[in-house]
Amino acid sequence: VTLMGWGEPTMHPNFKEMLEILSKHSARKYFCTNGMLLDELHDAIFECEVEGFAVSLDGATAETNDRIRRGADFNKIIENVRKIVNTI
Repeated sequence: VTLMGWGEPTMHPNFKEMLEILSKHSARKYFCTNGMLLDELHDAIFECEVEGFAVSLDGATAETNDRIRRGADFNKIIENVRKIVNTI
């Protein structure tokens, strides 16, 4: 099951609940995110055994990414991804 579409899927107020429901079945779980809320989803990603996720960026540097994607914090996104990688 791919949890994505137009907009940021992790902003849905029931996103964690959706992961929990899917983890009760044999469905593989994947989502694409801007990465800003990965810190809030860290535990759920592992508890619900998410098979994969992609992080979409608009630039390879903080300056470029944050200028193009309003409201983004490149450094926070990178830190969120690092925390997940360090948990693996």
